[in-house]
Amino acid sequence: MNKNEKINSLIIIISAIISTQVMPVIWQLFSPIVAPYVFHNQTMLNLFHNAFMLLPLLIVANQFFPQKSWYALLGMTKNYKAALTLALIATLPMFIGYSLLSSNLNASFKALLDESFRPGFFEEVIFRGFIFGLLFRYCRWGFIPAAVFASLLLGLTHDYQADDMNSMITTIMFSILGGVWFAWLYAEADFNLWLPIFLHGLMNYSVALHDIGGGIALSPQTNLFRMMTIVLTVVFTIIIKRQRGFSTINKSSLWRQQAA
Repeated sequence: MNKNEKINSLIIIISAIISTQVMPVIWQLFSPIVAPYVFHNQTMLNLFHNAFMLLPLLIVANQFFPQKSWYALLGMTKNYKAALTLALIATLPMFIGYSLLSSNLNASFKALLDESFRPGFFEEVIFRGFIFGLLFRYCRWGFIPAAVFASLLLGLTHDYQADDMNSMITTIMFSILGGVWFAWLYAEADFNLWLPIFLHGLMNYSVALHDIGGGIALSPQTNLFRMMTIVLTVVFTIIIKRQRGFSTINKSSLWRQQAA
C-alpha cells in the first residue's frame, strides 16, 4: 500500500465512521424539522434518514472520482436482470420454508418497502458498495479486513436489536458473517451491486412477509432455510466463476493486496 492509498484509506475510514455512527445522531436532532413536510410518514422519514447517512461517502467518492457517477462506481450500471433472477431462485427456500413455519402473512406495502428493500438497498450501497468497495478495490485492502471493517460498522448500527451484552455480541457477529458473505458475492459478481441488493431485500422480505421473529439472528429452525439460501448462492457463484476461469477473491487478495 503506497502513501496515497494510505491517505485515501484514512479519509474513507473517517467518512465511513461519520456516515454510519455520527450522521444518525445528527439526524435524531434534525428529523423533527423534516417530519412535518412528509406528513409524519415513517417510511419517508426512514428514506430521508438513509439518504442523509450517504452524504459523507458521496462527497468522498465525488472527490476521488469526479468523472464517474457514484452508481457506476458501485457497479449499479451492470446487469440487474441476471442479479434479480439469481436472487429470486436463491431465496425460494426461505419463502417456501417460512410459509410452512408461520401462518401469519404480512403483505403490507410497509413490509415490502420499509422493512425489506429500503434497508437492503441502503445497507448494500453504504456498507458493501462504498465502504468495502472503496477500501478493497481502490485502496487495495485485503478482502477480509475490508469486509470485516464494513460489516462491523453495520453491526454497530444494529445495536437497537440487542437487549443485553450477549445479544449485542450475537448481533455484531451475525452482521460480520453476513457482511463477509455479501461482500464475497459482490466481488465475485464482478462488483455488480444489484446481486447483494436484491438478495438482501428478498431475504428481508421473506422474514417480514411471514412475520418471522428473532431479530438478525433468527432462530435455529428459521436459520436452516436461510442457510439453504446462502449455500445456493455459493454453489451458483462457484459454478459461474469456474466457467469463466478466474476468481476475484483468492489467496493473494485475502489479507493484503500487492501494490499496483
